[in-house]
Amino acid sequence: MHRLPELVQVRTFVCHIYERFEDSAAAMTHLESFGANFAARFMGVVKPTRLVFFATPSAKVKDAFAGMNPIYMTPFGALEDNYIIQFDAPKMAFLA
Repeated sequence: MHRLPELVQVRTFVCHIYERFEDSAAAMTHLESFGANFAARFMGVVKPTRLVFFATPSAKVKDAFAGMNPIYMTPFGALEDNYIIQFDAPKMAFLA
């Protein structure tokens, strides 16, 4: 029976990144700066698997991220785009 050395084991980590912008123009400014200065290094160590917008971005922002097939969450009622509602559910610990 062959056994792989411990160093060959693959470990997977999940990293959630939460960013907020005042508006779509600010998001585009960040995207352009990030792309020019950090994107190559960042994408060299992570593989994005999901992108979720909790807002209503402009068509320009949507076009910039179209290749990542983002999910757009619809704002709830009259709440502003930058609101996030968190529900504590201690009885649902089995989901963790």
